[in-house]
Amino acid sequence: MKLSIDLSHRYACMRAHTATHLLHAELTKIFPQTKQAGSYVGPDELRFDFFAERGLTSEELDSITAQVNHIISANEKVSVQEMPYDQALKTGAKAFFEDSYPEIVRVVSVGYQGNTSYSVELCGGTHVAETGQIGAFVIIEQGAVAAGVKRITALTGPKVAAYVGQLQSQIDGLAHKVGVPTKQLEAKIEKILAESDEMSTKIEQLSAGLIKSIIWKPGQIESVSCDAIWSYEDDIALLGLSFADAVNNIKSVAQDRSWLMVSATGQYALSHKQAKVIVKELGLKGGGSDTFVQGKDENIVKSVQLKV
Repeated sequence: MKLSIDLSHRYACMRAHTATHLLHAELTKIFPQTKQAGSYVGPDELRFDFFAERGLTSEELDSITAQVNHIISANEKVSVQEMPYDQALKTGAKAFFEDSYPEIVRVVSVGYQGNTSYSVELCGGTHVAETGQIGAFVIIEQGAVAAGVKRITALTGPKVAAYVGQLQSQIDGLAHKVGVPTKQLEAKIEKILAESDEMSTKIEQLSAGLIKSIIWKPGQIESVSCDAIWSYEDDIALLGLSFADAVNNIKSVAQDRSWLMVSATGQYALSHKQAKVIVKELGLKGGGSDTFVQGKDENIVKSVQLKV
């Protein structure tokens, strides 16, 4: 039997592992009492779980990314030493499994800040010799694993370039779709959002006017007697009017009259199971079966019966 090491895979894991130590060091600056809750190291990718009551802000994520990349570009030495467990703790090394370490432990230190190392941890894993070998570091996601446990996912090495290239391609594609150079994309999006808000306001105004124009005269549909009846047709949907919007608008138009909203055609045609929903949306109190519902509101409707 012949065993061999996949050096490409190993080096990729080394880059991610050392980057995990750098990430942990930065997290302890923001959350001094935090501890590792779990981690995964793969080829140029990593997940790090830690205890914290809140997530990181955008500014904090940017700061962590910048600082880790600063240490990478500084090409700091990564040293490995073996020493007694008690002596290792005196150096400030982080230990995560207090009851699981042997008498002699392995200490991994990264760089120096003043008289102390940038990062010191008890670790039996494989690491790069110098931080410059990591290449680059980028956080791609943060989330929560459980209550009080947060997770950061990041990339290192060549995967950073691939990720950034993909993002750039998506940004360029969006800029092309809206017809502006990439540098003007943010301003264009802000303009589109402002125009969308303005259009929504106009739609609401048009919808209210349309509702007023199609309120029927007092009449009766089957067993439903009301002073005002409004029919919810497909044409209304073209204006972007939701059912909830329609209910609120018709209430404002016919405040002092008994009224009922019905749907007769198209995609808004009522099924027998929707009858109870209609009564509920109208703010009525009543009961019945799936095929017959009645409701009553002393302030608006004297008596409403709806058969479907």
